[in-house]
Formats: sequence, structure tokens, C-alpha cells
Amino acid sequence: MASPRTWTFTTGTTPDTIRPTVSATTPVGGATNVATSSALTATFSEPVDPFSVTTATFTLRNSANISIAGDISTNGETVTFTPSAGASLGFGTTYTATLTTGIKDLAGNALQTNYTWTFTTGAAPDTTRPTVSATTPVGGATNVATSSALMAIFSEPVNPSTVTATTFTLKNAANIPITGNITTNGVTVSFAPSAGTPLGFGTTYTATLTTGIKDL
Repeated sequence: MASPRTWTFTTGTTPDTIRPTVSATTPVGGATNVATSSALTATFSEPVDPFSVTTATFTLRNSANISIAGDISTNGETVTFTPSAGASLGFGTTYTATLTTGIKDLAGNALQTNYTWTFTTGAAPDTTRPTVSATTPVGGATNVATSSALMAIFSEPVNPSTVTATTFTLKNAANIPITGNITTNGVTVSFAPSAGTPLGFGTTYTATLTTGIKDL
């Protein structure tokens, strides 16, 4: 060397003996309606040793105490658990996440006690199509009063915005549409012919509810 190279540094005053603690989790403990696609995160009071966070020290179990497979990653003080593609969370299920005392900080200090929290996923989405359970007049009825309003009762509440003059129609034997006023109240939809277009005597009418009508 052409000349000496000198530098200085200072050691810590005392060894780190402070145990890490859990300062936050996602989802929070007791959370409900959690998305089934959610990943779990735990934030510690200080960076933790990535090698101490494994599928043995960060576990997730369902209400039947069955372990959920997942991938774990560590970034400083944040640890993330992502359920494996083939082990996605189920609907309407309570899960328990546990961080064990096997998790340590960078100085080797372990959690004082296991940290556990629970959360519940949301209910399964409604995929059942509505059906028509009753009509007034009933199909095939005769001697129906010309002042009658029509009513259809569905198996579940329907979306009022989907029940229109296009999706609930009434036509006479000549296939001419009858104008009317439509109202929706939960499972019940009513069609009242307009004052200027009352039903005719001795006439067959056809009422149609189309597939444009949807539930909530």
C-alpha cells in the first residue's frame, strides 16, 4: 500500500436482549367478511430473522383444525403468508393464525409467547337464479276481470331496475303490447294496465317475464 488506511467504528453498548412483539396483523383479529383471496401479514416491533419464519412457526388452520398450505415471505419486520393456489380459503369459515415462539429477531431473541388471532371469511356469493313461484292471474285462468292487475312472485327479491316495460310485457291476441305501470316490492312485481288501455272483454292476453330480470 502507498499509505496506511484508517477507519473507525463503535460497537453497541449492550447486547440486544429485547424480544420482538407483534404490533399489527392483517386481517385484524376478529375480522369478518374477509376475502377468500386474502394474504395474511404480521408486523413485528423489529426486523425478524427470515430463517426463523417457516411453515412451522407461522401457521394457518381452519375451524376443523386442518392446516392450510401457504408460502411465507419476510421483509424486515413484516411477514406475509399467502395461501397456496390449491389451498385457497373457503367461504364463511373461521381461521386461526399462529406465530410461535420459534420466530426470532436478528439477535436471536424469540417471541415471549405464541401470538394467535382469528378471522372469518365472507359468505359464498349468490349464484342461484331467481324463479317465478306464482302469478296472478294464474296461467290458463278464464273470466278474469278487465280491471285486473297482474302480479308475479319470485323465489327471492329482484332488482327493481331490471323490471321494466321491456322485461315484463303484456300483449293481446294480436300481439299488440299493452302499456302499464310496473312496481317492484321485494319478491313481488306488479303490472297495472294504464288507465287509457284497459283490458278488453273476451280477449286472451299473454304476459312475459324475460331473462333480463335479475335478483339482487
